[in-house]
Amino acid sequence: MDNTMALLLSDTYKQCHDRMYPKGLTKLVSYWVPRKSMLENQNKMVFFGLQAFIKEYLIEYFQKNFFDLSEEEMLELYTDSMNVQIGKDNYDLEKIVELHKLGYLPLEIRALPEGTLVPMGVPCIEITNTHDKFAWLVQWIECILQVELWKPCCHATIGHMYREIADFWYKKTTENLPSNMACADFGMRGMSCMDEAVRCSASWLLSFNKTSTIPAITYIDKYYNADCKNNGLGIGAVSTEHSVMGANYSIDGDEITFVKRLLTELYPNTSFSMVSDTYDYWNMVNNILPQCKEEIMNHNGKLLVRPDSGDIVEISVKTVERLWDIFGGTTNSKGYKVLDPHIGIIYGDGCTLSNVDTIWRELEKRGFAANNIAYG
Repeated sequence: MDNTMALLLSDTYKQCHDRMYPKGLTKLVSYWVPRKSMLENQNKMVFFGLQAFIKEYLIEYFQKNFFDLSEEEMLELYTDSMNVQIGKDNYDLEKIVELHKLGYLPLEIRALPEGTLVPMGVPCIEITNTHDKFAWLVQWIECILQVELWKPCCHATIGHMYREIADFWYKKTTENLPSNMACADFGMRGMSCMDEAVRCSASWLLSFNKTSTIPAITYIDKYYNADCKNNGLGIGAVSTEHSVMGANYSIDGDEITFVKRLLTELYPNTSFSMVSDTYDYWNMVNNILPQCKEEIMNHNGKLLVRPDSGDIVEISVKTVERLWDIFGGTTNSKGYKVLDPHIGIIYGDGCTLSNVDTIWRELEKRGFAANNIAYG
């Protein structure tokens, strides 16, 4: 897509609507509105992504792939595609030649502040043309704007919903700890492409400060001046995976050797998460971790046990209880148990809004604070 001529970034029908508008039309105003929610009891949307869209596409992309092209090159690219799409007699070239000569997109865009929680049915964006000849351009950008904003707004909204759940349980069961580290973005591999991964992770960072999607840091620094380095945004974590656990088992003949090496040699002064169900999860929790208790308690950091399969609610609650039995902890001022700071759990498989809320609810029933578990 990086080399697609900019005015071809639309649905087919956008290329012929200039003919269909009333003759002499000089002004058009359009609005971008979240119409309805498909989620029960969620009737608001977090608005996010417009500033990046304007900078990345309406300025940078159009300059490179439209205005910087020669008129001949631009017309060749345009006609090659449109002749295939709808035939040479069904579209006009005059409008794009005039736009190319103008040298900029004559659009005025007004919007709500990004990050606003917008009720359904309330317009987020108003777009109009600033030049009498280009009223058609207002609706032309709908496709590209929609494709770039819809997913970030959806993910920002879901992130906000997780944050609301985290805020509730942290406020109820912790000593006023910040809940912005309760949930990390582990979603890069689940996205349809790298662009989606980056935008959706950036959206997540409106509600939480942790992500494993590294390019999201560059994205929000570039388009939003986020200054992740100095503002504590985009925090990742050292973590193992199944290939690491399996490879070491094949050499060592056991799991405990590598667990101890992680604690004493590789990351003696760093917190890390360790995928723990490559072979037998409960053997790891019930037998191997107790044998590593001395190394864990002397470790200058936290070992986060990471289940990676199974029933997330049952396993999470049972794991916290078992870790309490093995390593103990303290009771905070609100009367809830908090695991020793050297040990904890993070779950990155099967997280849903319902599951996460249920886990925190079940932990609270058993007297445990919400910060005993993190999610990805």
